[in-house]
Amino acid sequence: MLKWAAQTDPIVQSIFQDSTSNATYLSHDIQNEIIHIMSSQIREDIAFMLTNCNYALMADECRDISDRQQLSIVIRFVRGVNDRKIDALSVVKECFLGSVALDEFDAETLANKIVDFLKSLNISLDSCIC
Repeated sequence: MLKWAAQTDPIVQSIFQDSTSNATYLSHDIQNEIIHIMSSQIREDIAFMLTNCNYALMADECRDISDRQQLSIVIRFVRGVNDRKIDALSVVKECFLGSVALDEFDAETLANKIVDFLKSLNISLDSCIC
């Protein structure tokens, strides 16, 4: 994954060139930390795109392979509609934000998990239209 990133990102490429030959960044802890950092950056970018945009929220619960119940959270929005300039770039965007572990499955718990998750990403609930 890092080798691919080095092909497209000059900063990552310089890190590889400047690092010693025994620094491979292949341990699972390092890889997981890199994935976490990348996903956080993507979520921040999505939250920024939602500035002044209304969005629709979709949530679905399912069991993962380890038999744990999870709630997947996805948003759908159109960029540029609130700016009154609809063009070829104003297409419907759908973004997966993440999964939330569930211990209880009642409506109040699901609603609270969704609200807490969106607040942690600084996504306003006032812009949610459905």
